[in-house]
Amino acid sequence: MTHISTTFAELPIDPDHGTCWRVFHGDAADTSAQVYLELRTPHGEDGGPNPVVVPDRLEASIEGPFSDLSVTLPARTRFRSAGPGATLLWKANLPDPCFWTPDLPVWYRVRASHTALDRHLDTTLAIRRLGHRDRDFIWNARRYVFRSIDIPQDTEDVSEWWNTLRNSGTSLRLEPSHTRRLELASRWGVPVLLDVRFQGSSGVDCVREALQYPAVAVALLAQDQWEWIARWKHEAPNVLLAGWWSRAAPNSYPPPALGLDALAFTPTSQTELATLLAQTSLPLIACSSKPHRYSIEQARAECDRLQRDLAPYTRLAGYCVWNAPDL
Repeated sequence: MTHISTTFAELPIDPDHGTCWRVFHGDAADTSAQVYLELRTPHGEDGGPNPVVVPDRLEASIEGPFSDLSVTLPARTRFRSAGPGATLLWKANLPDPCFWTPDLPVWYRVRASHTALDRHLDTTLAIRRLGHRDRDFIWNARRYVFRSIDIPQDTEDVSEWWNTLRNSGTSLRLEPSHTRRLELASRWGVPVLLDVRFQGSSGVDCVREALQYPAVAVALLAQDQWEWIARWKHEAPNVLLAGWWSRAAPNSYPPPALGLDALAFTPTSQTELATLLAQTSLPLIACSSKPHRYSIEQARAECDRLQRDLAPYTRLAGYCVWNAPDL
């Protein structure tokens, strides 16, 4: 196995000087991928960009792929300037990229040093081809269905447990504070639905580090966070955003232009499901809460049961069985 010394999210923010690194990928094909490195500067009092005038000199590279589950042949590619703008931006053309998938979770290491600003970065990036088309999630050009559970009670983070999750095609719901399990999920190939609904109205400032873990595929947002969608998209362009739809506000359906990638809800009746289907064309994730914690096998079976119960009415993009008493 090939290991790297850094964790998956290291010092993404420099609060002392108000600057921030951002690493993300753009277009990704079998033959090449575009990876971007941004060094942002403080905003002015009017909220607009306030670029720092410094020489655009950077020593930066992306190296990989690396994996704990397979032998790899890492290579190094340097970043080049992407031209002038409100922020300092560099781009690397990564040939023959390897993609993070549950079958083979691989990632890259990004290191950067800007001597003029005395800013340094050592972190990781995963490249995923995950999106949505119509009502389906698409992963590597194939339909993908999330079957998500919570961590069983008194679970130890042992390899057998993570291997069971991976082999059964089961994903996890985790919160931003679960950094150790976010890292293990990233290394083992277990997709994560990051529940950020309780992080405040904007939330993104509190969870920027968690969003960088390779396993984080979907972020679950509360309805009062929807107005911040543009900011979430900017901070995490490679993470899908699912809005939590509550029957407490049944008429609050997100407009298509809002930018959400999916809706998550608790199915209560056939009529409610039909109404939701009529109001949105987004992928839908059905979520059910249980009063006690299941084993992995039991929770996974409950996801399948939920799918069977809803199959006569529609085909959904995800089925989740969680332990929270109030979703």
